Amino acid sequence: MQFEFINTKRGKLNLLIIILPLLLIFSCRRNREELEHLKTDEIVDGIFIELYVDNSGGAFASSTYYYYLTDSNNFRKFMSIRDDDNGVYINTASNGVFLNIYYSRMRGNLKDSTFYDVEKLKKENEFDD
Repeated sequence: MQFEFINTKRGKLNLLIIILPLLLIFSCRRNREELEHLKTDEIVDGIFIELYVDNSGGAFASSTYYYYLTDSNNFRKFMSIRDDDNGVYINTASNGVFLNIYYSRMRGNLKDSTFYDVEKLKKENEFDD
């Protein structure tokens, strides 16, 4: 079986138009099981933020960061996904943790703010993947 259309200039261009998008789609992985652990920081006594990164973008896209809130024994709560364009700032309160996400890393425009009640999370005893 011969592929005569590949031998023409237009045929090569059509083949490139088909293969390039497929290559870009399948080169980007978004599987949390394959994340790289960057660090774990203690933000309050016994409460930690775990940070993971997915470097799948390579030169074509930014890295994606995954934030988890945990006490390592009773709960592990998925908090947020962030890329290089958004800033994440974590503030503590007496009974929980605030997660503030900004459109830019300069704390310019607040995009989202979420409060996590630590005592409630301990009682729920849930572990997110």
